[in-house]
Amino acid sequence: MPSELRVDKVSSTTSPYDPVFSTTGGALSHRNMVINGDMRVAQRGTAAVTATNKFPIDRFNVQFGTDGTFTAQQVSESPVNFQYSTKWTVTGTDTSLAATQYAYIRTQLEGQDIAHLNWGSSDARTVTLSFYIKSSITGTFGGAVWNGAFNRSYPFSYTVSSTNWERKSITIPGDTTGTWTTDNTTGMSISPLASAGATYTNTAGAWVGSGVVNPTGATNIMNTNGATYHITGVQLELGSVATPFEHKSYAEELTRCSRYYHKNTGNLTGGGLSLSTASLDSVVGVSYQFPVPMRTQPTLVFLGTSARQGAVGDGAYYNEKGFVWGRYKNGGGNATTGAYIKDGFETSGAEL
Repeated sequence: MPSELRVDKVSSTTSPYDPVFSTTGGALSHRNMVINGDMRVAQRGTAAVTATNKFPIDRFNVQFGTDGTFTAQQVSESPVNFQYSTKWTVTGTDTSLAATQYAYIRTQLEGQDIAHLNWGSSDARTVTLSFYIKSSITGTFGGAVWNGAFNRSYPFSYTVSSTNWERKSITIPGDTTGTWTTDNTTGMSISPLASAGATYTNTAGAWVGSGVVNPTGATNIMNTNGATYHITGVQLELGSVATPFEHKSYAEELTRCSRYYHKNTGNLTGGGLSLSTASLDSVVGVSYQFPVPMRTQPTLVFLGTSARQGAVGDGAYYNEKGFVWGRYKNGGGNATTGAYIKDGFETSGAEL
């Protein structure tokens, strides 16, 4: 007679980690929904950022609106098994945040990458957020997750009990109401470290129908001049268990980051014969294919000098896969054209 053996968990008596995590409901590979959670990729460079909506590393930006000042940058201070973290330093305090003031670091997930969570329905699935933090200040800190419309939020709190690296994990029940997009727009924002005034705070550990970035009563990260906060190893996964951080290859993380931002500092040239008919004009010049299709059609920011000549007029074709930048011929016939972009370019407009 057939029989069935079910194994709920396989544990190791010699390893500090369990080798199988299938009972969490997530995949064994690519279970982390956060891109660049180990803070390795920094295409824009490692210089400190000091203004709101800037990216100290790929996929993580800072949002800032207080009377204080700060710096945020990638640094090579990290816990064991990591290389980098993002460091937030208070360079000017704001000891009493007004109602609408805020300071936080966040990452945003594309809607189609969280569609399997079924949030906004009765089938909403539980997730667990985990990360490493090293803070020069001890106390109760917090952050939140929220939807693209910023009208559904889950604030959470955690305790930092030392000035050493500590790993935190927060289990978040799936949101059964609200709108959570499943297209190429912002599906979810995650902030592991935040402070805010009364407008953007609420009780920790429950869903609220408003935009919140921080729990009520959490430590104000802008309160102490010279205070530092390091974050790395950010992971969001299905289930109620925080599994060990999923390390991916640098090449894979860079490719995933390049869907939202791409930078090439090389010299680019191109040219040839521009053909034209009564119904079709062709642009000839620098032709470039992005390493991965971008989230949406970007605009280009040239980093050095550029020029194009020949044919009749300046022309360009852009889409999410690449571009041609040069000159075109119209009205029938042909012409020789050429173009160059010195010191390369960066993209703009494809970030969430």
